Amino acid sequence: MDGMAEPGRASAPALENGRYVFRAGELELEVNPALGGRVTRFSLNGFNILTGPEVVADGQGTLPNMYGSTFWTSPQSVWSWPPELALDSDPHVASLEGDVLSLVSQAGATTGYGVEKRFALDVLRGRIAIEYALKNHSATLPAAPWEVTRVPKEGLAFFPAAAPPAAGSTLEPRMVDGIAWVDVQQAPPRDSKLFQDGAEGWLAFAHRELVFIKVFEDVAPADQAGGEAEIEVFINGSFGYVELEQQGPYAMLAPGASSTWRVTWLLRRRPEGVDATLGNAALVAWVREQVAAAR
Repeated sequence: MDGMAEPGRASAPALENGRYVFRAGELELEVNPALGGRVTRFSLNGFNILTGPEVVADGQGTLPNMYGSTFWTSPQSVWSWPPELALDSDPHVASLEGDVLSLVSQAGATTGYGVEKRFALDVLRGRIAIEYALKNHSATLPAAPWEVTRVPKEGLAFFPAAAPPAAGSTLEPRMVDGIAWVDVQQAPPRDSKLFQDGAEGWLAFAHRELVFIKVFEDVAPADQAGGEAEIEVFINGSFGYVELEQQGPYAMLAPGASSTWRVTWLLRRRPEGVDATLGNAALVAWVREQVAAAR
């Protein structure tokens, strides 16, 4: 947790209607401990870049909670479907440690892993610092941390790529100068997913005048879970959401041991004159500036 909430830089969340809300000027983050410690709002000037329950109002198969940002373990082949309730949607135990919000899950019934999520708001740099502490309660198989964040089905997802898409991909990006681009509106009219190795430790999503950026440590292919990828983009063919996903190192933890994975979230207003168009080098350069400033 060191470095998450430096004195004078952090701001504690307010508890409002059972949810914790961080605020800094126009920026707002809302976390719901009763729904798996899920992030249900990440907004700038009142616009939430995350999808809400209205996009799956009729439910989706056995799981009506396909909105906001959640946490799973990878690979999915271990737990199949639906996600483990303990991590995805069961209540988490919440506490405040200074300006840091901590949310602790129970162990997953299939994997034996639990997670502690820690959130802090860096006011001066306008960023959200997130730590996921994956803990082995009774696990016998390795796992990787996996952040799954749902955004509207409109816009551009893009990231630096170290390799072509993996063989299991059903969503094809456009590669331009080492950047993989996914134009959401051009996706197939069915569920489709991209599996690809990233190169610089960031994944961005441009939606109208906003750009949402996730920053994380780059993971070498040898340290990624089998059948998965460091960066995955899923577009739902029936409902109005896209999943921006990234995974951390795949490892076997000793009984009772934990491993920490850090992610930083940024939400920025795109500068005038920098268009959100596929292949725009100026947009990529500006995102790289934001990433460098956030690290």
